[in-house]
Amino acid sequence: MPGSIGNQTLDLQNLVVNAKASAADVPGLDVHIASLEQVVADTKDLNARLEMRKGIKQDETKERKALLDKGRKLAARVRAALKAHFGIDSERLVQYGARPVRPRTKKVQTPKPPEPTPQTPAPAPAGKP
Repeated sequence: MPGSIGNQTLDLQNLVVNAKASAADVPGLDVHIASLEQVVADTKDLNARLEMRKGIKQDETKERKALLDKGRKLAARVRAALKAHFGIDSERLVQYGARPVRPRTKKVQTPKPPEPTPQTPAPAPAGKP
């Protein structure tokens, strides 16, 4: 019985219906059909409970998301109050998960080598050939 759970349940239900129709022809089949009917009923009951919990889980997930959003906003307010109290450049802000304002560090620039100046030949002295 490979396939999805829904397909397997449907297959079991069909088997119960078809086996009941043939129960008179096969001796001793009633015992097995009764057990199979109980399994089908239990499966339907469990599926219903799972669907109910799925809805509850979705509601709880939505509630958790709302709480986390609210917490994020409140945390921002607390950090802003801490920045106002300690100052925006205090290193103590790190303790509360806030980043202090730090001065930028200048990048060390490597000096460029001086460009070689083209050598121009000195003018020849005038007067003596």
